[in-house]
Amino acid sequence: MLDRLIVKCDIDQTDAELLRGFNPKGVEIRLAGQLGRTYPGGTVTLPQAAVDTLAHPSLGTNGGGEVLTDPHDPKGMRTMLPQFETHVELDNPGGEFFAGQRAYVRFTLDNRPLAWQWTRRFWQLLQSHDNGKWL
Repeated sequence: MLDRLIVKCDIDQTDAELLRGFNPKGVEIRLAGQLGRTYPGGTVTLPQAAVDTLAHPSLGTNGGGEVLTDPHDPKGMRTMLPQFETHVELDNPGGEFFAGQRAYVRFTLDNRPLAWQWTRRFWQLLQSHDNGKWL
């Protein structure tokens, strides 16, 4: 029996620094078949580097996910922008959940003033322009 499942989620590199720099206060998981219920997430594992391939094609826009994939990739696994594949543990004591279900993960972070958020996005915009591309 699977007493603990790993939920894989892809986080854009512009938002991954928030998880690394500020520990999340809470993690909620919603399963696609039960959107009215939330389940507490367990340990969060954030990798050291971003990757440009998805763990599964269903995470990309072609598979119903939200991550933009390269239109020239026939398998739909290569992303347009690097992503951080984050793992969140989900307790499954009664075997209620099955592996392979679509899930949505919400991280709750500390509140930040709007001026701080705007400044952060502005610097990210400038950095993306310095790399020769607009995001």
